[in-house]
Amino acid sequence: MVRIPEKLEKKVIVPTYDESGNLVSPEKEVVTKVPESFYMDAYEVTVGQFKKFLKSSGYKPDMPINWSQVYRASPKDKHPMIIVSWHDATAYAKWASKRLPTEMEWEHAALNRTHFTDALGFGHAPAARPDRTQL
Repeated sequence: MVRIPEKLEKKVIVPTYDESGNLVSPEKEVVTKVPESFYMDAYEVTVGQFKKFLKSSGYKPDMPINWSQVYRASPKDKHPMIIVSWHDATAYAKWASKRLPTEMEWEHAALNRTHFTDALGFGHAPAARPDRTQL
């Protein structure tokens, strides 16, 4: 898990529309800020981790998992788990003694990822990192 600092801010321009969908204001600056720091896993939950959760906990997903569909996009146990409901993801997080990020935390981490890209695995292209050797 990596610590996501609270002091990061990101300004975005959000257009404003009325009930009919007409543009009211072309620009409205919104600042997103999370009041406290928090921790987030550096990597997605893998297919293997989710299968271990299902086996050891006996949890029954909301809908049966279509494993052939999962394996088309994530063919190995080390690939990210996909096609799970919010309830299934919450059950996994509870089993792992964690929690899902709030919507604000998720947006904060995604919008400010340039401040901690290596920690979250986004990284930089090797050519952009002169301090690292490209093999």
